[in-house]
Amino acid sequence: MSNALRQSKLPCPAGVFPALVTPFDKDEEVDESAFRGLIRHVIDDVDGLVPCGTTGEFPYLSVEEQKHLSVLRVAYSVLGLTQHAARNTQHVMKESQ
Repeated sequence: MSNALRQSKLPCPAGVFPALVTPFDKDEEVDESAFRGLIRHVIDDVDGLVPCGTTGEFPYLSVEEQKHLSVLRVAYSVLGLTQHAARNTQHVMKESQ
């Protein structure tokens, strides 16, 4: 662990944080019901979750969809790391702020 991280006042996540796939329905829309089911399936056995494109679906998620999936994760009161991924660096920097 870096010295800067040790001195940080921010909590350092530890434990198991699985990357959740983002389920889509037949119309290629985010399947919120299936996503909630995925959270319920793993929540008792993990320390946190990593939604929003960490398994390669980021090109198919709008910024609004990424934010909504993060809100759903928070609704289950579970720690998480939200993935900010995009096809270019400028977009990631803008949306991460």
